[in-house]
Amino acid sequence: MIDSNKYKYLQEESSRQMQSWLNRALPLAAVLFPFIAIAEFFITPENFHNFLIYRFGISIILLFLLILNKLKRNLLYQYMIGSAALVFSAALVELMILSFGGNSSIYYAGINLVIIVTLAFIPFNLFMSVSVTILVYAIYLIPLLIIDKITNLPLFISNNVFIISTIAIALTWRILTNKRIINELSFQYDLTQQKKLLEFLVEERTKELKKSEEQHRALFNYATDGIVVMDKDGIIINVNNKTCEMHGYSKESLIGASIFLLE
Repeated sequence: MIDSNKYKYLQEESSRQMQSWLNRALPLAAVLFPFIAIAEFFITPENFHNFLIYRFGISIILLFLLILNKLKRNLLYQYMIGSAALVFSAALVELMILSFGGNSSIYYAGINLVIIVTLAFIPFNLFMSVSVTILVYAIYLIPLLIIDKITNLPLFISNNVFIISTIAIALTWRILTNKRIINELSFQYDLTQQKKLLEFLVEERTKELKKSEEQHRALFNYATDGIVVMDKDGIIINVNNKTCEMHGYSKESLIGASIFLLE
């Protein structure tokens, strides 16, 4: 059972990590999408121009999402931006699949990459990772079943088995690492709370010592008897007001003098 303060901390820290990850990943992806078009010049030159337009289009979308990501920090908000980036990326890959090869297209590997990023890299929680993965796979599978004519069933089945295997492996990795991430954040929270408690105790102790010091100083200065503090050699270190009044010296003139002066 996680208390409300710890839950709030975990939410805020998860949001911070998600926003930081998106700030790095979105511009990188916006650069890589057009860059990979170099391979298409050799693989499918007839689609090079159209695919390049598609890639620049997704790059513009990713950069727009990057701007939105910087505007606000909220876990649900960052989840929406991350999900949108993955859905648009999967939709781009599916568009190229339908344009080049359909059910037997080599571009199904792009769906695998999106799934790996979803499950293994983006700091979603487990439920969100699984939900987005299912959505990405549906973006790949449903249009092919509805629009495309399956001409090479063994290859199509093989491609889907490979995608499902990728999902299984990446999901296993996410399940194993998800608990570790939560434990690390919980440890950080507990450490922060202990530090705050220690700082509070030190501050309170300092206040108590200061108050006690002021009380002792008041008792010393305004005592009705003369009080002299001296070192082992008889040199006066401090005197109270009554001593000055009794002997007619100022405090400044007595401090540093020998006790024999008063005698």
